[in-house]
Amino acid sequence: MNQHVLIVEDSTTNAKILTEVLRDEASLSIATTGQEALNRTRSDNPDLVLLDGGLPDMNGFDVCKWIKADDRVADVPVIFITGMEQSEDEERGLQVGAIDYIRRPFKAAVVRSRIRNHLALRQANRKLSEANAELARMVCRDPLTGIMNRRSFFAAAENELSRLQRHDRDLSIMMLDIDGLKAINDTHGQDSGDEALVRAAKEIDYLLRQEDVLARLDGGQFAVLMPETGLEQADCAAQRLCEHLSEVQIGTPNGMARLTASIGVTGASKSDESVDAVLKRAELALAHVKRAGRNAVKSLSCTADAILRVGAL
Repeated sequence: MNQHVLIVEDSTTNAKILTEVLRDEASLSIATTGQEALNRTRSDNPDLVLLDGGLPDMNGFDVCKWIKADDRVADVPVIFITGMEQSEDEERGLQVGAIDYIRRPFKAAVVRSRIRNHLALRQANRKLSEANAELARMVCRDPLTGIMNRRSFFAAAENELSRLQRHDRDLSIMMLDIDGLKAINDTHGQDSGDEALVRAAKEIDYLLRQEDVLARLDGGQFAVLMPETGLEQADCAAQRLCEHLSEVQIGTPNGMARLTASIGVTGASKSDESVDAVLKRAELALAHVKRAGRNAVKSLSCTADAILRVGAL
């Protein structure tokens, strides 16, 4: 019995009757006023609220409206169970968000069946929501490393670039290539290559700030989005990251393999029209590191003349 029903009833007799009827269907709690019902709904997040229409401090219709207006608990189903017999009352109850309306006197078996059905529907909806949330998470995540994928990185980067253009805030991006990944795959096997990527993602993430965004773009290539970060600060972070990764070793069937990374860093500016423009500069800086021998960092400013000079760097 893991579902919870909140009974909102100021009559002790009626509350006892409902408790007896529903004791085998769910765990039960009781509120005797409208305000207590609101407080308990927010604190306990019940699976169902059974609500009387007349309460000492406010009517049940207002209680239902308040519940449905609160985003934290708006999805909690509400059922009126009341002696108010007019069809207008039932219509009003359904209009303010109740999913059912039960008139007194009622048959215990009918009430149990209705509550059981609504609780089953609530449980099914919750499982569906959890499955959808997991699906959304999987769509945004790289299946091997568990970090963001290319698609979600671009979405986050576009948001940050838009914020920069509105408020002139600092923003930097790193691009990292895990050096020798092909050699690890060829020498030690695909499993060792995958382990290297997973370990690299963990080590990179360990050194980043909470506000930084790490993503795997493709193969052994990663990117880091660094909001509120100027180029000099991002370069220092990249140097620490490069040094840290050079000390990491991966165990393989053929011995230990070292992890190193080549890192290109750039800053964004208001003149950048897209994330692609920023990433291209980071790629240029990264290409320089690869030509120079790898396992190092190169920063490239966002000024146009820096791009023209990259061939001579």
